Amino acid sequence: MKRRIWSVVALGTVIGLAGLVWAGGTPADNAVCPVTGAGGAGGAAGAQGMPQGHPQLPAGHPNYGSPGGALPSGHPSIGGAAVDKTPFQATILVRTAQGTKDGTSTAGDPVMVQLYQYGSPVGTIEKKLDAKGNLDLEHLKFAGSGQAVVTVLHHGAPFRTFSPAMTPTQPDQVLRVTVYDSAAKAPAWDIAMRHIMVLPVD
Repeated sequence: MKRRIWSVVALGTVIGLAGLVWAGGTPADNAVCPVTGAGGAGGAAGAQGMPQGHPQLPAGHPNYGSPGGALPSGHPSIGGAAVDKTPFQATILVRTAQGTKDGTSTAGDPVMVQLYQYGSPVGTIEKKLDAKGNLDLEHLKFAGSGQAVVTVLHHGAPFRTFSPAMTPTQPDQVLRVTVYDSAAKAPAWDIAMRHIMVLPVD
């Protein structure tokens, strides 16, 4: 019985190899990339090389997998793209709020505004909040893109916020900072933490 099974396996292997030779090459010669269609029959490229049963690509479908192939619509350029340096002026409005019940006013609190352009620092502005706890900065000069990091110092503690990217089409930002009063001594309460870990069991 075992001899018959081995005979059938051997016969199938011989038939398979013969089929490859009759098709005109080794398995590597006839291999076809399922995405690009590259290869097949001595390395010929084409969409005809898709696996059997694979749906046909629509007419005009770009060959993304091939070297130098087109990128999908809306994909950012890769390499060699020029950096936008369009000059523009931005406005930053800093608005503070008191998060402590019956807390002290933020009027006169120091503010530091750090300006960045494409991740590189381009300037620092140090001011104080007005009587309403606000600060208006106008005519800030950028080129292409800018960002601001605003730090308000209240009761000796820094409170910080970050602006979204400012661009020629979106040059103005309102940045809101919530501050809290610091206490001279620790409050009469504790914060307890409890962790529960759940593990599967057999």
